[in-house]
Amino acid sequence: REITSILMGKGKNKSRKSTVVTHVKSLSSLPASSLVPGLSRAHGAPPSSSQGPSLLEATSRRYQLRETDPSKLDWIAEKEARLKNVSEEQTPAMIRFQHPSLFKKCVFTLVANFKRYAREIANLPYDLRDEVFYEASCKGIVPFSQQATFLHWGTLQLDYSQYGKELTDSFVQQHILPHVMDASASAVSDTWEDLDDWAIINRMGGCPNLQSLTLSGCNISLFTLDSLLSECPLQHLSLSHTRLSKSASIKIESKLLTSLDISFTSNEFDIVCPSLRQVNLMFHRHPSSSTLKSIAMNCPELEHLDISSQDTFYPTAFTLVSDMCPKVSVLSMKDCASGLATMLISIIHVESCPYSFPHNLVALNVSGTNNLANSHVQEMVKANQHLVSLDLSHCLLIDIEELRKECHFL
Repeated sequence: REITSILMGKGKNKSRKSTVVTHVKSLSSLPASSLVPGLSRAHGAPPSSSQGPSLLEATSRRYQLRETDPSKLDWIAEKEARLKNVSEEQTPAMIRFQHPSLFKKCVFTLVANFKRYAREIANLPYDLRDEVFYEASCKGIVPFSQQATFLHWGTLQLDYSQYGKELTDSFVQQHILPHVMDASASAVSDTWEDLDDWAIINRMGGCPNLQSLTLSGCNISLFTLDSLLSECPLQHLSLSHTRLSKSASIKIESKLLTSLDISFTSNEFDIVCPSLRQVNLMFHRHPSSSTLKSIAMNCPELEHLDISSQDTFYPTAFTLVSDMCPKVSVLSMKDCASGLATMLISIIHVESCPYSFPHNLVALNVSGTNNLANSHVQEMVKANQHLVSLDLSHCLLIDIEELRKECHFL
């Protein structure tokens, strides 16, 4: 509360910065239960055994060893077990859960004053510091030269959409990809198992718990992308406006990924993500239906699909998605090409039509598709009895009054 009121302008301006430093130090001296379980100071200290499993202990347990060589941490093999352990662990009593409204206000004021108090913010408790860093990065407030200062083993989300070409492969490899910082024989004991939890964490480099990564507008190599997918437990990945390679096809393979944004890209993608639930293909500029087909064949859990603003509509690939992804409930087809209306006409008038439309939609957006008529919309609604949201804005051939009589439940 003191830090928030100070940054909002209450109190004397002359002593503002020194007062912030004083309160940051007082926060750092609070007991572990007031901050994050297992971390009694902002920079951490050995966890207390009386408090039960801590974040620190839980994190160190997730990494298994190959033989006894500390340089060969098995970051990959136990990813699924790691994620399961995270979900089963008790939610830590962090500041954000204890005082949510105060937490939001504090984040807002600290982001607004990030450049002035960057050094003090770096010493705040992890949950508050990470949220401030993430929000400030989303707005491009954090200088890229300071990015590495805020990265640590517990970082969960990163957004580099404001940094473009500043993000390089070497930065990702040095500061984001998990690695052992010091694996020399003189720095560690004979066997990795002899080290306590805190010693293990101190030798972890990068972000081994990273779950959300936004690389919109950045230029990274395919090797770096593959390393991120294989070595970090990513669940959300955005590659919007990203130029990855001129190769024929880019493979994105992950058992953990649930959300993928490849909008405004021109590459062909081979997507193999069995847990994928949401994908954004808006303005995907590739003259082939192979990306959509790979989604249909390899993403059975898909629920949300955005194929808006496509130059060409592929009814065969779309039908494959309809048949192979029965859980699709949200579909966006804004400004879709004329192929949609042609496909619907075939479904209505042609017997044994090879095309089909999703049957479990709850929300459908076909705004801006000028050649859609009432009969087309009625066919889509007929196929989806649970539809509750339908966006027909800028569909010039639609008679809204007549449609309301036919689709009164919308």
